[in-house]
Amino acid sequence: MTEIYILRHGETVHNKEGRYLGRTDVPAIFDFNKEEIEDLKNHIKALNFGLIISSPLKRCLETVKILTDIDNILIEDGFAERSVGVYEGLTKEEARGKYPDISQRT
Repeated sequence: MTEIYILRHGETVHNKEGRYLGRTDVPAIFDFNKEEIEDLKNHIKALNFGLIISSPLKRCLETVKILTDIDNILIEDGFAERSVGVYEGLTKEEARGKYPDISQRT
């Protein structure tokens, strides 16, 4: 039986600051200690993935490269997050202040 696992990318500065991210291509940050990363790598390695499909965004590709030794990575645009338009890079408060008409509808 084929098994599928979904792994979210590492946290970004935008995530920490509560900013809308969408398709903004920012790297992931890894605030884990080396021991935690190694434990996660070992767990993923034990799953014996034959193929990894990744978004082309930096935060996703960096996560794959840090956590796996797999070279067989299929980059798929359809896995990228959707754009959040004019909200990209803004906090909720900034979006409400800058675009009050849109904010009332969301």
